[in-house]
Amino acid sequence: MKYLINIILIVLAIILQTSVFSQFQINNSMPNIIMLVIISLIFISRQKEALLWLIVGSLLLDMSSPFRFGYYFLTISVLFFILLRLTNTYFANPSLIFSALLFFLASIILDLPIVIISYNSSMPIIMLLNGIYNVIIGVVLYYFLDYYYRPKDSIRLT
Repeated sequence: MKYLINIILIVLAIILQTSVFSQFQINNSMPNIIMLVIISLIFISRQKEALLWLIVGSLLLDMSSPFRFGYYFLTISVLFFILLRLTNTYFANPSLIFSALLFFLASIILDLPIVIISYNSSMPIIMLLNGIYNVIIGVVLYYFLDYYYRPKDSIRLT
């Protein structure tokens, strides 16, 4: 049942990303909701759910994108394994500044292959705006998921 709910949420996130956020583009930049949820789930130690979001979400994102099939799956997989290694080795719960920095770097890494393949003079500005846009939404999403998944104190009667 938990997997079914996650798959429904993934489909809703894809619809949100491809239809709603495409209407709120700032200089052709928009957030990548799937990537932001995956990174947030890694930060709060929900690796199995992050892996499900990676597989299903990035493949659905590949099906709905104009890029070659496998672009999102490959780039988000690289980000997943790098961040998984970093969280297991160096930090468990990143601070606000550190999580914002990681969201920004992940956004730059996700956009880097596109910039290398099709460079024009406006690409660095689009990458910067996309990074800022992803930081704003990613930090809010991270703290929301952290609050939602944090174990709640229960009242016990003795």
